[in-house]
Amino acid sequence: GYPNNADSINVYFNSAQNLTGAILLGTIHRTSGMTPIVGADDWYEYTFNFPTNQGSNKRYVLLQAGSKYGNNIFIDDLTIEEVPLLAVFNMNQTALDFGSVNLGSSSSQQFTISNSGNATMTGQISASSEYHVSIASREMKDTGTRNTLTYSIEAGNSITYNVQFTPSNVGLTSSDMIITSNDATQPTNTIHLSGIGFTSPQIQLPNLTSGNQLSWNAVVGAAGYGIYRADSPNGVYSLVTIVTDPNYTIPMAERTGFYRITALSELPVNSNLKPIK
Repeated sequence: GYPNNADSINVYFNSAQNLTGAILLGTIHRTSGMTPIVGADDWYEYTFNFPTNQGSNKRYVLLQAGSKYGNNIFIDDLTIEEVPLLAVFNMNQTALDFGSVNLGSSSSQQFTISNSGNATMTGQISASSEYHVSIASREMKDTGTRNTLTYSIEAGNSITYNVQFTPSNVGLTSSDMIITSNDATQPTNTIHLSGIGFTSPQIQLPNLTSGNQLSWNAVVGAAGYGIYRADSPNGVYSLVTIVTDPNYTIPMAERTGFYRITALSELPVNSNLKPIK
């Protein structure tokens, strides 16, 4: 034989008994080293998928033989099977952690739902009242709490969503967002949502004979507080110390200056925190 023997059979799909406007489903070459490549000469089974949404009218499978060297190529059996139309649910997140969010503020994260099946996938997304869900490609508008919405995703497509966390209470908010689908194998899916609502520290500064005492309301979830000082209001604030209680006594030698307090979600291994502006 020839190493590049291009004898082949083209498989077409069409609404008429000719190749005009026909859709090429694939090509089988006689030589094992050409597409589709196989390890050795033998009988092999190949599968071709028909286009979907072709209506109920009659359709045809057309075989076109092409010969370069006049060698034989055989098709032993041809079977046409109906493939069930199924939606296949996929999701890229199982949990979203929004961290600490000040009351009156919001924090957003994203997740994506995709459909790798051959049928349209539909379902509903439901979250608790602290979470606002919207399609990421659209501008998120403040229309009140939108914590339930439906979706429809065509075969092979996906939709990315924004989830906005707006805490209404101080403390941890933890719940599951429920996402249903018409995928029979994954009818109910969840993304665990969590976030902490807090209020900003309110600093009090009474005068004391031994120095100035800074104190503030404790922040829920804070492991400690960084005390920063600068010589001017708009200067660079350098770390003075880290405390675990919501108070700090300024030494008399440092009583002239400007201070900022930051809540820390965890205590650093060392005190080498970057200056802030």
